Amino acid sequence: MDKSYAYVALLDVLGYRKFLEQDRQAGTLDFKDRLQAAMAVLAQVNEGEYPYQAISDTIIITCADRSGFIEFCGVVKTVYIAFLKQGLLVRGGISYAQHFKSGSITYSHAVAASYALESANAIVPRVMIADDAIDLQASLDVDVAPTGLVTSQNGAFYLDVIDQENCGEFYGLAKTLYGREQASLVGNESGFMKHLWLEYYVTTHRFAKSAQRKRYIKVAAPVNKRELVG
Repeated sequence: MDKSYAYVALLDVLGYRKFLEQDRQAGTLDFKDRLQAAMAVLAQVNEGEYPYQAISDTIIITCADRSGFIEFCGVVKTVYIAFLKQGLLVRGGISYAQHFKSGSITYSHAVAASYALESANAIVPRVMIADDAIDLQASLDVDVAPTGLVTSQNGAFYLDVIDQENCGEFYGLAKTLYGREQASLVGNESGFMKHLWLEYYVTTHRFAKSAQRKRYIKVAAPVNKRELVG
């Protein structure tokens, strides 16, 4: 077994079991159709350069070219947007570490590291990037700043999927998705916080124009008597 390394993006489809149950109860395949429509974007990607696999609620995309970080981030961004267009949120992690795959056998520190980022750090609908992957770019003399693909906050890095061209569309998609799920989010603080972060992300983005800075989620307010009575 060789000691090859790769960038690995692990993406998790949020609400997977909920959507499966909705399909079961309604006797439809709506969720399956949306998953397939979102995944269809990968047909535009060179699978030789970016092998991928989808298992249940998880999508794994890899890139063995260590100098191809920027292009790889662009691919992951495209996948994120494709899912959002289908009314689906994803979160995930990108790492660079040892990765070996042969047929059905996968041995990968990179998959484990990306999973750890997704499950423990991402929390909201964003794709975290491991420090090691960022440090590698400096050693390769690659300047990621001009690409606008990497955002830093609170000592952590994550993929910036908004750009000047898609900001308006992103805002509309996020707003529409919240409107569709608003009723089902009542009492579901975990789900609500994901939408609240998404609203913050797009309305405070550097490319947001005045129309995209308008909040669409009702802000917290003092409780009124009617609410206390129930």
